[in-house]
Amino acid sequence: MGRIILRFVKGLLVLCLLVVVLFSATVTGLMYFGTTINLGFLKSGVAASAQSVLGRDVSIDGPITLEFSNWPAININAVTIANTTAASEPLFLSAGKARVQIGVLPLLKGDIEIAEIRAEQVDLHLEHNAGGQPNWQFGEADETSSPEDEQPEQDASEKGAPFFKLSGIKNLSFTDINITYRDAALDKTVAFRLAELQGSAVNGEPVKVDFQGLLQDYPYE
Repeated sequence: MGRIILRFVKGLLVLCLLVVVLFSATVTGLMYFGTTINLGFLKSGVAASAQSVLGRDVSIDGPITLEFSNWPAININAVTIANTTAASEPLFLSAGKARVQIGVLPLLKGDIEIAEIRAEQVDLHLEHNAGGQPNWQFGEADETSSPEDEQPEQDASEKGAPFFKLSGIKNLSFTDINITYRDAALDKTVAFRLAELQGSAVNGEPVKVDFQGLLQDYPYE
């Protein structure tokens, strides 16, 4: 379950990073005036690209804005990803609000310095169908490919060093995160609610996490 949340955060980070890099090159001067730009014209293109990659219907019904400062931030609202046709719920994921704040100048050195990652009002529905197939496999390759068709991964030395390096996340904030997992073969459903999570992950320092929520109506922290 944690891997699914991490995959969602990574996907959101890549999307936000691409938008920030494209616009920062031409409007660097706006960083110092706290300007907010409406990126609503990108919604259909971003949704179509995500749908092509995931193989699911994707919609962005809320605004997308880019805030310029020394640490630009992108805000995405009301995002939904459809579930598989065999799933019991129509949506795989819905997110009310997501925000990522990234330092632009460190990008010139290949460093991704994140001041904040925030997600609010997220509903995630995970499921194994009666045949044992999970609904978090995306794209045509996940549905049709077999182990024999997969190409061996390149050795790390052949891939070369990555262009960007994650230097750390100063503030990680999740609120009102609801996750359900259903096993159709066993006809069992588990509900998990993350009321609040605050943390940080800075290179060279221990990861700090403080959270509280409910697991099947039982509180934990």
